[in-house]
Amino acid sequence: MVVHGDNWKKKQVEGDLKRICQYELKLMDGAPFERYTFILHIGKGSGGGGMEHANSTAIGVYSDEYLPSVAAHEFFHLWNVKRIRPASLDPVDIRRSNTRALSGLRKA
Repeated sequence: MVVHGDNWKKKQVEGDLKRICQYELKLMDGAPFERYTFILHIGKGSGGGGMEHANSTAIGVYSDEYLPSVAAHEFFHLWNVKRIRPASLDPVDIRRSNTRALSGLRKA
């Protein structure tokens, strides 16, 4: 993990991330990566939320108490969306709209 922030507890953050990773890795029967990095922005001005990537995630939270829920959500995206997704989303062609993926959506 890489942390930018103030007023966070190293042992708490490490313990939270370790527990989350162990649980989700067991749930999904292994890791789809060789190395994974949590990039954390903790404290005032850090915003709220995260963005997952194939082998890392960037998370911004106001304090370390909000980190577990965001980290668990973003880490799970390693499988759900990044590696497991409807066949209609592949292959990705950024030059045009994916009408096959959108055709199954209905207006509420």
